[in-house]
Amino acid sequence: MSQTYKNTSIWDCLSVVVTECRIDRLFQEDPGVLAPLWFGRDPDSEWHFIANCLRVFIAIPLAPIYAFWSYLAAPWRQAVRATVPWKVEWPHVPDAIILEPPSVGHQKFGSRSFANGEYAITNNKPRWLLEVHFKGTSISFERQVPYDGGHPEEAALDLDEFTTRKAIQDSGYIAISYPMKSAIHMYSNEAKRQLDPSSDADRELSLVNRQLIAHTVLECYAEARASIPGKASRVEYIWLDEFCLSDTGLPNGTPDERKEINRQRGLEVGQLVDIFRGAKQVVVFCHEPRCDHTNPGCAWGKRLFTLGEIIHTEEVLQMTRRPGPDGKLVSSITVLPGREFRGSMQARAAKEKQWHLYNIMQHSTNSGSVNWQSAIHSLVVEAIRRDEADGFHMHHMLGKALNGLLPRRSKLEDLQGIDGWADLAWLLELNQGYYNAAALAAVCQTADPWVGEYRWWGRPIRPQEGRERLEPLSTAIPAKFRDEAQKTFQPVLSIIGPKSVEVKHMLRRDDSALFRNPDMRILKIYVICISGFLLFIGPWIGFGNSKLGWSLMYLSCAVLTTSELLVGTIYVKKDGWVVYEDHLSDPIPLLATKDFSYRNMTEWGNRQLIPRWDAPTKHLENPGEDVPRPYRITLVDLQTGVYTKAMVTGRPNNMVILAVHGGGITCMLLQREEKALEARVSVKVGMVNVPPFVLSQSDYSGTVYVGGGALCKKPQQRRVPIPATQSSPAGGAAGSSPPASPAMSRSNQSEDSKNPHSSTPLGSPVSPLPSGSITPTPDTVLPLPSIFPPETNQAPSSSLAIAAVKAHPDADRPAGDTFPIGQVLNPSEAPTSSEDFNPYEVVNRELSQV
Repeated sequence: MSQTYKNTSIWDCLSVVVTECRIDRLFQEDPGVLAPLWFGRDPDSEWHFIANCLRVFIAIPLAPIYAFWSYLAAPWRQAVRATVPWKVEWPHVPDAIILEPPSVGHQKFGSRSFANGEYAITNNKPRWLLEVHFKGTSISFERQVPYDGGHPEEAALDLDEFTTRKAIQDSGYIAISYPMKSAIHMYSNEAKRQLDPSSDADRELSLVNRQLIAHTVLECYAEARASIPGKASRVEYIWLDEFCLSDTGLPNGTPDERKEINRQRGLEVGQLVDIFRGAKQVVVFCHEPRCDHTNPGCAWGKRLFTLGEIIHTEEVLQMTRRPGPDGKLVSSITVLPGREFRGSMQARAAKEKQWHLYNIMQHSTNSGSVNWQSAIHSLVVEAIRRDEADGFHMHHMLGKALNGLLPRRSKLEDLQGIDGWADLAWLLELNQGYYNAAALAAVCQTADPWVGEYRWWGRPIRPQEGRERLEPLSTAIPAKFRDEAQKTFQPVLSIIGPKSVEVKHMLRRDDSALFRNPDMRILKIYVICISGFLLFIGPWIGFGNSKLGWSLMYLSCAVLTTSELLVGTIYVKKDGWVVYEDHLSDPIPLLATKDFSYRNMTEWGNRQLIPRWDAPTKHLENPGEDVPRPYRITLVDLQTGVYTKAMVTGRPNNMVILAVHGGGITCMLLQREEKALEARVSVKVGMVNVPPFVLSQSDYSGTVYVGGGALCKKPQQRRVPIPATQSSPAGGAAGSSPPASPAMSRSNQSEDSKNPHSSTPLGSPVSPLPSGSITPTPDTVLPLPSIFPPETNQAPSSSLAIAAVKAHPDADRPAGDTFPIGQVLNPSEAPTSSEDFNPYEVVNRELSQV
């Protein structure tokens, strides 16, 4: 960009006019530049050439009229062109999120009675525990016992229940935290056991099979606890998810019975933070040898529910597997204070540059050192990041994973477990006194084009050195529009009183560059002096020779208008921001052809350590694919010549300022309605970081509502069948001898058996696979059960059945694209477990928000 007042002499100015002036632009403007005309301003207009000729004809032959009109009409013309009424936007009145709790459902349209949302109580206790009798390294007896479900009074308990509660309170209980894929690995690849094929054929993994798999972890704990001094043969009360999320006394035969079991499991999952907070000790475990579980890359450490299970733990039992003398893996336990274990996680997080996890561990070990705005932001972003790492298969559990970690918690029935973004919006609104949602909106990438709701959220970016500062400059509130005509509800993000900047799509030729452009300052002085002199002497000469006097007066106006026309072909108006789509042409050389002063421009980019949201995804596009992908644009500040790059899903016309981010200002790029005065829902098309001087260029806007719908349908993908069990050579089915169904109370059949699994533990078959069955290989990933959502007041639109699953295609996708989220299959079912996820995506699921 040229320096201000660079031309210090009249010869410099004349040299610019001679070399850069384009006479042809007086009749045909360059493509992409609006001409300073009364009509036909667009170069593609059929009236463009006629309007230019009319302007030249009036400007030179009728120079006095043109000069007088230009001076008189300048203020009026400027006012007429300001047609974007964002400053006077009429506000809409949206409904508050917490006006209608999800458990109550939407009230009838026109109803004036509402049930406001309420905060939930804290320090919930588990409803059920496992009473396990250990003898050496084996399990001799186990059963499920009730504990504190519903907080019953002591007088309401019978003698057996009171005795059990007293025993648990005296000894405390142990909670086991583990990744399900580790249990599957040990069950199928190490123990070589088979699943029960006869139960719940409509599910990928039945409750019985999940208990069979989870019991492997309990057996591993029985072996490892022998390494702890004083932990010999004794009774312990243990919380293990698959055995303690529902009442095992309930039958599991009919759909209604399974529905009640799933409802119980869904409610218990929502209070996992309290369950692990109340545990005397927490066992931390994964199947990897020599893993101490403090590495963020650990299978246990990457789980969505890990944060809630470890953040309040008083004492950690670090269960690690190491090769023994015979080469087999032997489990042992190291007892660590919870603060020390979290301190190790904090140190490893800093080493891996996972700063949100670092903040969370710092907040848990030294409460108060991190303010709630920063702590909540780190918790939410880290939870979404873990959700993303798992392919968003646990996305519907996002709210339940965060419930209990934030200052205000939700009632369990208000976390529906259908759409994770809806549950997150509910939690953030409950915590509105502690967190500004504008911070989350400032770090989220654009959503996938097939996402229908909550498009202002998406996969968050990670903080990095020099890019961690995040101070919101506006207030964002999740809300909802009630459409009385359509009788529908539309979730929106209400950004209250933000500053916004208009983004233009075309340049405008500066017909007043002679007077406005600093480079022409010297020429302007000379032209005004010459014209003024001729205009001054014209009347005096006119007294003696009127013809000569009028000629001099006309000449003064002609000099002025001709100079104005010639200089007006050189420069464009240097006001505001303009956007160029990079796939059409290289914007920087293109801009230099329109105005030579943009030949040397400055990029706001890597040297300023600006955050980056999306990356180009052109290599992901398939031939014939009709899916809008994010593409690169260039935003240019015409006043300073500073430009920056961004990725968008559509051409923006507005930037809404959200936060100070790193060394710049983060803005949300929107497509806003330009003509309507009433409130309209804008569409987020991207994010950008711009220099701080944008604050001086911005105007206060009315309340901005961000929403939008899906841009396309989800592309169909190839289906991969579920591996089936083959028949044995003898002709019988491999699963012809299924393992016995697990019972909640069993005795050891032979205490002196040499088989370490000789006890008949709860739901743990010990027979190896038949010779004719397929033995899973280490590369095999067993299909895991689907998560079913709880019952809602709204009937499902269709009856969906579980189809074959396919390998998730997004496991290795780059950072530039977002992952799809599987929507629930059947709204009448509830979530089951904190680790009941599916590493495959069901084909017939409609996609939810990402």
